[in-house]
Amino acid sequence: MSASEPEFREPYPIYRALRVPLWEQGKLIRVRRVTGEDRREFKEMIDSKLRPMLERLLSLAEKAKLGDDERLELIADAIVIFLRAPLIQEISPAALTPLKAHTIMLLPSPFVEQYWEDDIFEFAKKLAEERAEDQAFTIFDVAKELFQPDTADELFRLWIAFPADTRPGHNTSSLIAHSLMTSAIAWALKHRADRRSIAKLRLVALLHDLGKVFDPQRHYEASKELAKQLLKGLVSEKTLEELLDDIERHHRTESVINEADRLSSAADRVNRLVKLALGEKLSKIKEILRLDKTEREWEFWIAVHERRDELVQAGLFREDPIRELTEEFLSKVDELVGSTEYRKEPPKSDSRIKLVFIDVASIQEYVLRGHEIRVVAAASHLIELAVHAHFYWYLRRKLQLPPEAVIYSGGGNMLLLVPSDVVKIVEDVAKEYGEKLGLKLVAAPIDFVDDYVMAIERIAKTLHVSKH
Repeated sequence: MSASEPEFREPYPIYRALRVPLWEQGKLIRVRRVTGEDRREFKEMIDSKLRPMLERLLSLAEKAKLGDDERLELIADAIVIFLRAPLIQEISPAALTPLKAHTIMLLPSPFVEQYWEDDIFEFAKKLAEERAEDQAFTIFDVAKELFQPDTADELFRLWIAFPADTRPGHNTSSLIAHSLMTSAIAWALKHRADRRSIAKLRLVALLHDLGKVFDPQRHYEASKELAKQLLKGLVSEKTLEELLDDIERHHRTESVINEADRLSSAADRVNRLVKLALGEKLSKIKEILRLDKTEREWEFWIAVHERRDELVQAGLFREDPIRELTEEFLSKVDELVGSTEYRKEPPKSDSRIKLVFIDVASIQEYVLRGHEIRVVAAASHLIELAVHAHFYWYLRRKLQLPPEAVIYSGGGNMLLLVPSDVVKIVEDVAKEYGEKLGLKLVAAPIDFVDDYVMAIERIAKTLHVSKH
């Protein structure tokens, strides 16, 4: 892959804004500039970890005689799990962790059946046995990159390093999170299409914006090059050309990817908050620089950077307008979220897609039903195993739910993004699963909305009604 590495182009300084401060280089930071080391690390992860893992998985797929459609699904699933599972770090080599559960599910379906158990206790036992030294073959051989000590730290850095949008305020968004969300939405919009179409759609969505790491302004070209390097030889030439063409055209033509990209962007770019926080100053910038109101976004921000001396002389900034606008947004956003001005305009919703919050009720009673520390620890672990992995895979056996449709999992909760017409299936499976485990799983569905602050509040209200 390194033979044709995308050329790095930075039209203006690229920063990632962090709502939650990050401890780095001995200090807390809220605004972090994307560095050359970040880009090298990203490329190294693709070259030396993701690509080799995909090659071994597809070698297994050949042994299992999987068809082309299943191979495409396997690649998409593996990319998602690679981008998420290592963040669930191993506590000890013998622990029955959710990471092991995720990793086992990377295997082609005939191999998965050797491990799967509907009963979580039996499933946990099989996970423990997987680590036995006398086994000739283990999942660790296939996906060893996920278990390497440095993978979690490197992946965490990539999650926080690259913004999905380079503009101040909008740069609170994460590139990886946006890619996963776009894929989840694309699947939800077209989940009744044929298997091959859905797999291709997911791959395009997962890879469509990754070129922003190297060339934010012309990212579709860089994304196409990265996808080509990652997938060449893993899929047929015809399929590869179709995928690359869809990636290159995702901004220029109306398509499911284009629509999913817009919906995901609206949710993670907090447009109304940016307008309230920075709108007045942006208007002053246009007046000082005498920029036309119809100036295109890239041209506007390039002008702000290149003509920053004029803005400094006018007293608007000290030195770097891009960074200082980012800092100003972060200083105002918490107060704005609670303001009447922000809340007077309702968010846009889309009834075709649902966010379903799954809450595991009565956790304390379940965990504390025994008094020995080892019993409490085991019960706590089983809850985490259920939330992070086992419930998802139980649901997937009833509904072809891609892993990126799990927006969040942890702490006894899951947040799923699904098509509206499968919500009843999710609710029924949650009830059935809870009864098997001796717990109560409560599902709270709401329409997808383009404002995550409002979404969280609506979920909380719906959950309260569902519980009581």
